[in-house]
Amino acid sequence: MSKAIVVGSGAGGSVVSMVLAEAGWDVVLFEMGPQYYTNLAGTGPFPTVFSNDELKSMRYFEDPDPLAFPRTFRQNANQNAAATYVGDVNNLANQVGGTFPHSDQKFTRMWDIDFKGLSLLGPVPGADMADWPFEYSDIAPYYDEIEKLIGVQGDLGSIPALVLKHAPQEQPFQMPPGAQQRSSLLLAAGAKRIGLHPYYFPMTINSVEYNGNPVCNNCGFCSGYGCPISAKPSSLILLRRALQTGRVDLRPLTQVTTVNFTGRRATGVSFIGPQGQSGTENADVVVLACSAVLTPWLALLSELPDPYG
Repeated sequence: MSKAIVVGSGAGGSVVSMVLAEAGWDVVLFEMGPQYYTNLAGTGPFPTVFSNDELKSMRYFEDPDPLAFPRTFRQNANQNAAATYVGDVNNLANQVGGTFPHSDQKFTRMWDIDFKGLSLLGPVPGADMADWPFEYSDIAPYYDEIEKLIGVQGDLGSIPALVLKHAPQEQPFQMPPGAQQRSSLLLAAGAKRIGLHPYYFPMTINSVEYNGNPVCNNCGFCSGYGCPISAKPSSLILLRRALQTGRVDLRPLTQVTTVNFTGRRATGVSFIGPQGQSGTENADVVVLACSAVLTPWLALLSELPDPYG
């Protein structure tokens, strides 16, 4: 049986783990942060410690605690690392589920022109531009699938023709738009008066019960906060499906320090576990899904061979 290692349990790591596990792979899913959810592999809501108030937002339920995850700096390998900054490090959530459950859940599709940066805009001196190796039409079916899995609220009929021209969509949204903020309604009315075309923004927040999770109660604490009632479970739904296969070994509070490789092939990872113990794990495939910042950080730290120099 094939085995995969996935580093990072956020949106990318969750869907990769789900797809591989449901295809019969064994998956070891590493997450550097803690596990704040109960009933993660069960059904219904995801009970958690999150609360919609500013006090708990300062207790590092989302972002890295600078005392537990300090950033250090040294000029060469022989120097002892010393803390150079005390305070918040970044807004990259380090916890089971990653950043997505703490976002305001805007869920848009990229446009066809986004995949053609070099062809449409380049070359630009001093800039590294490239066309993507696939186009919008290639991934549109996967947009349909992931939207159905997670559940998106919106109104396809309200989306302007210009948007649909560049991001064609035939599948209606799974949920209607939820209650609108007064500020949004006032801004939309003003936009219409000057000839603009405001529309309901697609969001993965439940406007009706979906996937066994409740309707949003409009508390107003979405961006930067986990939901205390599980009305925006998003990628947790994918992580749950992965765990329900019984083939995923989720390891929170475990920091992957190195990707091990032979030649040009990754063979596994080295890690530090919850009690500070060092270890290694081998697999047929290693997937790095630890954000656009920490993925290249880990690749560079591991000195992985780079075919592009």
